[in-house]
Formats: sequence, structure tokens, C-alpha cells
Amino acid sequence: MQVAKVNEMQKVLIVTHRPSVSADWYEDFGKVFAGTDYQYSSKLSGEHVTVLVKGDKPFVYFASLQDLRLSKRVVEDGSSGSKAGGFDKNDEVFDTVWDMVIIDEAHEGTQSDLGDAAIKKIPTHFTLELSGTPFNLLRNREEEDIYTWDYVMEQDEKLHWDERNSGVPNPYAELPALNIFTYDIDKFSGHLGKLDNDFRDKLDGAFKFHEFFRVHKNNDGVDTAEFVHEPMVRKFLDLLVDDTLHTKFPYATEEYRNHNRHSLWLLPNRVKVIEAMEKLLKEHTVFGAGNFGIVNISGNSYDDEEDKDAKERVTKAIQAYDYTITLTGQRLTTGASVKEWTAVFMMSDTSSATTYLQTAFRCQTPARIDGKLKTQGYVFDFAPDRTLKLIAEAIELNHKSGKINSSEQKEAMEKFLNFCPILAAEGGMMKPYNVDAMLEQLKKAIIERVSRNGFDDPKLYNDELLKLDEVDLARFNDLKGIVGSSTSKKVNEIEVNNLGMDDLKVKQAEEAERKLKQKQELTGEEKEALKKRKEAREQKNAAIDILRAVSIRMPMLVYGANVSVHEDITLDKFVDLVDEESWREFMPAGLTKEKFGGFTKYYDEDVFKGVARSIRAKVYDCDDLLPTERIQAIAEIFGTFKNPDKETVLTPWSVVNKHLTVAFGGYDFCSESRDKTGKPEWNS
Repeated sequence: MQVAKVNEMQKVLIVTHRPSVSADWYEDFGKVFAGTDYQYSSKLSGEHVTVLVKGDKPFVYFASLQDLRLSKRVVEDGSSGSKAGGFDKNDEVFDTVWDMVIIDEAHEGTQSDLGDAAIKKIPTHFTLELSGTPFNLLRNREEEDIYTWDYVMEQDEKLHWDERNSGVPNPYAELPALNIFTYDIDKFSGHLGKLDNDFRDKLDGAFKFHEFFRVHKNNDGVDTAEFVHEPMVRKFLDLLVDDTLHTKFPYATEEYRNHNRHSLWLLPNRVKVIEAMEKLLKEHTVFGAGNFGIVNISGNSYDDEEDKDAKERVTKAIQAYDYTITLTGQRLTTGASVKEWTAVFMMSDTSSATTYLQTAFRCQTPARIDGKLKTQGYVFDFAPDRTLKLIAEAIELNHKSGKINSSEQKEAMEKFLNFCPILAAEGGMMKPYNVDAMLEQLKKAIIERVSRNGFDDPKLYNDELLKLDEVDLARFNDLKGIVGSSTSKKVNEIEVNNLGMDDLKVKQAEEAERKLKQKQELTGEEKEALKKRKEAREQKNAAIDILRAVSIRMPMLVYGANVSVHEDITLDKFVDLVDEESWREFMPAGLTKEKFGGFTKYYDEDVFKGVARSIRAKVYDCDDLLPTERIQAIAEIFGTFKNPDKETVLTPWSVVNKHLTVAFGGYDFCSESRDKTGKPEWNS
């Protein structure tokens, strides 16, 4: 809004996937535009947008992306994949040419067909996308289009403000610092009971909260609000308040409880799981005492009003109780600000760095509580490996460095740990993690991400693509003729510009970039090195786009490989494993094994092996599930596989479900067809 004010934008539109933050935007509007003619409006308050558009005063209009994308003009747009439906509304938004559109929490909602169609239908001169965790957006943007101001930069400025800005009040003084404390729950099995292999992920050994908090099902297969491992869960709650152990847990002493007076607990996103936890907390000798308020805000609905109601219920509980615990599976974990929250408890198997950090930052909202400045926010996690992996991935995604062990990557991790220490409970003490431990986890994070993306990820490839010579480029153009482009964007032949960079040129470019960040003057040679690297990266991206048409077909072949889950599949072994008939069926016509062999050097061998192992481990993990749960788990694995644009290899789930429903009835495993508990719906 400050950007809008400075540039005298007359018509400003704020679009968000989280309408519950309207109050926060309105509060900030009052700070930014105090004493000006600007007006603020939304569907729930202020002048109607049609009145504002016809007036002569500047204004800011707040709109819900969910509401916009249900407009008839969006739903009936061919780009959304739908031919009819929608409501006659929001025409005034789509008919107005906006001076500026601000997309808040841009990582949410905008990536769907309808969300993208809604944004594209808004005429605007200038768009600003905001996100605290833009990891799914960065690779689609040029570096010059990205402005970064992150937690580390903020805390660094807060620390050094006085020496850099003598005599000027520190605007960052009220922003709390984050601290992450990890407890390896496996090491406390003597207090909980036997934690066998069912509680550990078969792939990386990480603790599985969805098993620990699993609930019983009734005779109809519907979740109940009773934990399967209830005695263990009760002992876990006892552990959190036990003051007799060397290792002190978050609620072990009165001092600790006061630090964590109002907290948010992230649990597996199942309504009955959270109901079961609510029940046990209310029965507990400490958490069930009269000075603790337990607020259950779970629910699978994405209704705007329910989010708003959830925040109001949390606020009322904070006013009524000395201590509160808010239980959620998803609601209020992004965008929402509850100033009194000082602690977040991570008890979910989230594999998303975005979800993890968005939730963690709920305790970093600045506040003065009882006249005292909130200086610290605390995150408590009970699966250390997962913590390190997600934090490392977040740092890697936020820094476009090619190699994991690059000096830039290490420096970024050191800075993060300096301003957000990650401490592990060990022998009654809290010991800090170091950069090397994070780098070990980073490789795991990248492997998991490439697996989730169905091999459609730049990290599947190595930097050999920065060194392409004329012979390599000719081979890529030949491959393009075989596979065609795998994207809707037109990709021309890779021009032979002799852009290949040797190690010396790469080092020159890295040094030039470091000097640029420190605002030092560059020599002509250094400027040329940066230009060369940018061109080489563009060439690499064009080559990846061609390889993508082959890569996205690999997961299905890996899935069907007749190899032990404990045996690695290398790229060479992959080619030998696939029989000729399957190769012809799944690979592009004309791409022989021999021709593909000439491109294997461009793949990151460790990432490929890791992803291949990950896919097979997930399938292996499904063998112990009940039939309906196994089908659902397999369906989720298949959901990560990509369909080549120009020939359908995999039948869409919607088609499979239609055939099953008409022929037999039964469970519908289409991801959109879930009941209120998150289970597949039954078609009779």
C-alpha cells in the first residue's frame, strides 16, 4: 500500500485467497493512508465498488479470490476448462482498469486453473504479488522481477539499525526473533511405550505423526474421535508438562508455560484426530485446568466466514483464559495474525516447506502483551530430521544457486541459523545444529520435491547443461524434433551461441554476483561474466524444457520396475531394466534407448536414484494398509505423475471414477470427491 501511495495509484485492488485477513489489511490501510483522501472498501464494508469507480477519490478495494473465480465470466472462460456455471457478480471488478493489483499470499489459489483465469481477467497497469513463502512461484519469474525481503534480512537490519542509521528510530525493533526447538520423540520411547517401525517412515526413518495420532474407525469405516494409541498420546501430553526430567519440555515449568501462554498446535488435517486431541486435553490434569482454554478450529471447509469465525473464537478464548491452545489441521496457518500467539507446535507430517514456514511464522506477529514487547517466538518440533529438511529446502528455494554445496548456499544457511537457531534436546541440554547437518538434509528435501513433482523439476538436472557446445546443441535440437515441446510455451531451437561456461567463467560470475549484492563496482569483465551466465541459464532452461518431455514419463517406468526397494536404480540400470515393449509404449516414438543414453549425463545421478527409491518406498509402504486405504495411497502416488501433453498415457482419475461408478458403485478416489472427514466418498 505504501508503493500505491508513493506512486499515487488511484484505483488499487487487493486480491487474496485468505479473506479472513481483511481486518489486518484495513488496520494497515489506516496507518498508510491516514490524512489522505483514500477510501477503503470490500463487499462487507465501505462504499460499493461501483460507487468508488465512478467517483473522483482514490480508493483501495479488497476482494476474495474465491469469490472472483466463481464469477460467470471466469467459470465460462475456456481457459478454466469449464463451459458453463458461475454467478452473475463482480463485473465491476473485471470492467475496471486498475492502476495496481496487489495479490496477497500469491502462492495460494493463483496456481489453479480458475484462480489463474480470474487474475488474468482483471485489467491492470501494474501487478505486485506478495508471498512470505513464494517457493512455487520463483522458478516462473525472472530474477530481475523478484524483490526479496525475508526474515533474515529483517533481523539483520534490526540488529544493525543503530550503527547504520544513527539517531533514527528502529522500525524493526518490535519484530520478534524465531527460535526452533526440536525433541526427538524416539529418544523418549521409555516414557511413551514401544515405538516400533510403524511409527517411522520407511524411506527416511522420520517419525510419523499420522500413525501416532491415528484414530479408530467405526463399522462403516468412518473416523471416530478416539486415538488408536490413546495411552501413548496421553503419556505424550504428560511428557510436555513433566518437570522431573533433565530435558525440559515446553510446559514443564511455570516459567516455560508463561513463555508459551498462547500457542497454535498443527496436527494431521483430519477433523476427528483434532476432536480426539481436544477431548484428551480437556481431560488432562494440567491442560484441562480452568485456566486453560482449548480452541478447536479444525474443518475441511474453505468458507470465508468459517475462517473469520475461527479467528474470533481464538480471540475470545485469549481474552477469557490465562493460557490457550488452538488446535488446527490447516485453518489460520497462513496469512492470519493473532498477536498473542508466542508458540507453534509442529505435530504434522507436512512435507511442504511452504506450509511449515507459514505456520511457524504465526508466532512472529509483533505485539505488546500486558505492556511488554514480544521479543521471541518459539517453534517446537518433535521430528528433527523433518525440521532440518524443510528449513534447508526453504533456504535453497529462496536462493537460486545451482549447487547444494555452493558458498552462497552455505552462507545463506549460516545467516538463517544465526537469526533463527535450531536447537536439539540432547542429554538435558539444547544443542545447536550446524550448516553441515542442514546440507545433509537438503539433498533429501530436493529428492522429495522432485518426487512430488513427478520428475518435473529443474533439480533433476545438473550443471552440465551450462556447458553445452555446438555438438550438444545439435543433439538437443534433434531430440526436440522427436519429442516436441512439453510445454504450452513455444520453445524455439536452441541457438548455437557458444555459451558453454567452464569452471573459471562460473567462478567469475559468482564473484561478480557477490560484489553486486554488496553494491560494489563491477569491472567490464565481471559484467560480461554475469551476462554470459544469464544467457547460459536461459539456454539451460530451454534444454530442460526439451528433456522434460522424456523425464515426466520416467516415474511410471520406475513404479513398475521389478527391483528390491533396498536396491538403487541408477540411470544406466534404469535403461537396462525397462523392457523394449514398455520403452516403446511409454517413451516418445523415435527415442531409442541408445539415443536417450546420450542425455543421461545431464541428470543429477544422486537425485534420480533418490527419487526412484522414494517412489518404490512409498509403494512398499502401502502394502500394510487396508484395501481402501491402499488404493487411496496408490492414487496419491499416481497423482504426482504427469501426463505428456500430446499423448495420454495415464487415464484421468475423473474418467476412472465415472466408469467405476456406472459399472459397480463403490468408493470415489478422485481428489475432489471427499467427504467432511477427508475420506473418499461412496457412490451407490
